[in-house]
Formats: sequence, C-alpha cells, structure tokens
Amino acid sequence: MRLNLKTESIDTLVADVAIIGAGVAGQTLALSLLANGHSVLMVEAGGLDFDKTNQALSRGENIGEDYYDLDTTRLRLFGGTAAIWGGRCAELDAIDFEKRDYIAHSGWPITKADLTPYYTEVFSELSLQQPGQGRLWDYTNTPRPAFDPSSLDADMWVFDED
Repeated sequence: MRLNLKTESIDTLVADVAIIGAGVAGQTLALSLLANGHSVLMVEAGGLDFDKTNQALSRGENIGEDYYDLDTTRLRLFGGTAAIWGGRCAELDAIDFEKRDYIAHSGWPITKADLTPYYTEVFSELSLQQPGQGRLWDYTNTPRPAFDPSSLDADMWVFDED
C-alpha cells in the first residue's frame, strides 16, 4: 500500500520494522525482511520522481571535510541516488576499508571479507555477474581490446538490463 501524506491522513501505522529511506539499502533490507515474514513500513521523503521542493530539504552546511553540496549528492525520491547510477553496480576494493596515514579519517571497523557474503547475495538477487567470478569479457562475449591484459587491467562495469 502506498500513501501520500500530503493528501491522505493516517492515525497509526503499524509494522514489525520501519525503514527510513527507500534507496538501494532500504529496498534491499525491506525485501529481505518481507521474505522472512516480517511486515515493513518504508518511509521516503521524496516521491517517485525528482521534485525540487523535496530535494531542497537536503540543503545544509557541511562543517567537516570539503565535499559537494549536500543537496546535490543524495536524491530524495524512491530509489534514492541509485536513480542516477545508470545501472552501475560495483564492489568496494579491500584498500577502501584500510586505515591509510595519508587519508584523514580512513579505516573501517570491518573488512571487505566481512561484506563478501552480502555482495554475493546482492549480485545473485540482481541476476548480475559478480566481479571475480569470471571476466566480463568472457561473460558478455565481448572481444578483448588489443593490449596485453597482464600489463593493463580494464575491468568493465556491471550494468542492469534497464
């Protein structure tokens, strides 16, 4: 059931779990919870398409590291920022999780290996070839470029069908 709180009134919403945000993470979590018999309430600040008024709610001041304007880095709509990813789906590299002295605030309390089972599940759910499970050159029957692949790594993005 989809409700538009601008035009409809509700006294009480009841669910086992409430998920705030209908981006990729929220949708993936909702599907998993639903598959395991839980009821889910998903709350999204935006609609089904981009809206300047909703997007303006993301404006704010970044007082940390220099970064892009907050209202341009996350989209408030069903699907979230993935709505502009163009179907790209890629894993983080192991080094992305490591503390590096030359990068302030780097290092995560988990490793890439901790995420491996989840990556496997997500790629399977999306019916995508997981990187490292064979080369996409072979999977897509795409001829390899005329260069030595041992001296240049030219991986390809994984795209969805839409």
